[in-house]
Amino acid sequence: MPGLRPICCQIPFIAPSIAPLTSSPTTPLEPLDSKRLKVFVLIVRTGRIAAAANLTSSAVSHSLKGLEEELGNPLFERRGNKALLTAAGQQLLPHANEILNRMSLIREE
Repeated sequence: MPGLRPICCQIPFIAPSIAPLTSSPTTPLEPLDSKRLKVFVLIVRTGRIAAAANLTSSAVSHSLKGLEEELGNPLFERRGNKALLTAAGQQLLPHANEILNRMSLIREE
């Protein structure tokens, strides 16, 4: 649709306890990867890293690591097979859900 920008570019994620995403005048912020956000939400729903998105555990771990590096904070505390949200993960979750829901609505229009 003309005039619409991707939701991920309109809703920046910056929380006080999470290292803020910064950019210099020559380096604009990159939007968060929606696939990584989807994997993040699926890990939260299942409580397990290996079970998310019907992907290999290696692919899920790689995606999660990339998201954690983008945000500068761990999102989960790993305990055996379980993944527990850190404070940063708890702050990201409502934003991730909102971004993914809005992206879904845009696709439906």
